[in-house]
Amino acid sequence: MRIGIEKWVIQTLLFCLIYLNLVYWVVKILFLMPVSCSVCKLAKSKTLPFPSGAHRASTCFDLIHSDVWGMSLVVSHAQYKYFVTFIDDYSRFTWICFLRSKSEVFSMFKKFLTYVETQFQASVKIFRSDSGGEYMSNEF
Repeated sequence: MRIGIEKWVIQTLLFCLIYLNLVYWVVKILFLMPVSCSVCKLAKSKTLPFPSGAHRASTCFDLIHSDVWGMSLVVSHAQYKYFVTFIDDYSRFTWICFLRSKSEVFSMFKKFLTYVETQFQASVKIFRSDSGGEYMSNEF
């Protein structure tokens, strides 16, 4: 049985009060105690399984996931405010490229494709993104 830290503290307090024969306080705490704490709710929650039709790539670079993050509240020393990630679905290997503006996404994508072709002698077959505005430009 899992016991959340809040429940454990309350149980310890109740045992001490019972030991000291302070029954009045035990009854008062029991009526004021919440039915369940947030830890208990999380411990009892069930996660839903992934759908059986979930597809995973069979070789490297069959499927690449990408997303752009930013604008960062803190600018780096090199004035980077954004970054783009490229994640290979098969190996889960992740490339992170830093950007000064969102307009650099397409040029970084072209550099990534060139990198894959020259270093791995492979080509990206499917490119998947969150359909953010940076991937909706006419360049793509």
